[in-house]
Amino acid sequence: MYRTCLQVTNFPVDNDDSRVFSLVVSQTAPLIIMISSIISPDRQVGLSGNDMAMRGPSLDLDKMMHEEHLAENRAAQELLYRLNHARQTFDFVQKQAKKFSMLSLGEMDVWTALESLSSLREYEAALVGDEHADPDMPLVDHAFQCAAICREMFPEDDWMVLVGLLHGLGKLLAHPNFGSQPQWCICGESFPVGCRFSSSIANSNFFQANPDRRKKSYSTPLGIYQPRCGLKSVFMSWSGAEYLYMVLALNKTNLPSEALFMIRYHKFRALVKPGQAYHELLSERDLSLLPKLGMFMDAIQYKKREGLSYNKEELKDYCDAIIEKYIPNRTIRW
Repeated sequence: MYRTCLQVTNFPVDNDDSRVFSLVVSQTAPLIIMISSIISPDRQVGLSGNDMAMRGPSLDLDKMMHEEHLAENRAAQELLYRLNHARQTFDFVQKQAKKFSMLSLGEMDVWTALESLSSLREYEAALVGDEHADPDMPLVDHAFQCAAICREMFPEDDWMVLVGLLHGLGKLLAHPNFGSQPQWCICGESFPVGCRFSSSIANSNFFQANPDRRKKSYSTPLGIYQPRCGLKSVFMSWSGAEYLYMVLALNKTNLPSEALFMIRYHKFRALVKPGQAYHELLSERDLSLLPKLGMFMDAIQYKKREGLSYNKEELKDYCDAIIEKYIPNRTIRW
């Protein structure tokens, strides 16, 4: 295999720091998992024949979730994990970061972006949520619910209300205006790439199909990173969370670095599980933020909250003032 490293863009990891992303271009095609009858190849949106050959068949969740025998056997969930764990490679992450860091998909104010979620279906809660998940809750309603919970849970940090409101906007990657990206690179757990995949990640056995497992430089707990380097120096799997983090960082918002930490790692569940997975990479600052991150993960679970009451219009007015404070011109480039 021949590999070439190219510097592609300066990408700020938070409001204070920046680093250079490197794109690793390989002459070999990515691993293609061939799944037969439950995948519909013709649902690859906006791809040429060559692109489809490289990426393989898509994940047709609409079809699968309406076929009762598949839903009962959790086939859709398993396929999502298999595709995610096999295809989230260091090279893939670099490619996606380069593509979407151009911010060439247009501008939207926050409320327009949230309204755009209305046309999308919530797949993640249906596929990987627990028995308390409510996949029928509209994404916009969930955003307001999370904002209300964060308002109660973190009264000293007004920016946490905004984080709760915005955290799901990365799922706009599934919108046709964003290229209808497949669900396996939008939802599910986040995890580092460039080092050994932890057994604390859900269905970690499916990483056996990931070509990075066969690369010596990625085969240790530290991989390409230095001890205690801090998560800001670690490349994460590509997802809606990573996309939103990148967008807000590149837009140079006034959000504090702690807010971007919550947005980027709110699906990094292995980090807060028993066993201290990936803690050899954490800085002292990262460790200090873990308790709040765990609380935020609880706050944004996709389920209806008994006893939670709020006035949506009043909450929207409250959030509007916070948006003006932290997001210049209330507008985000995507």
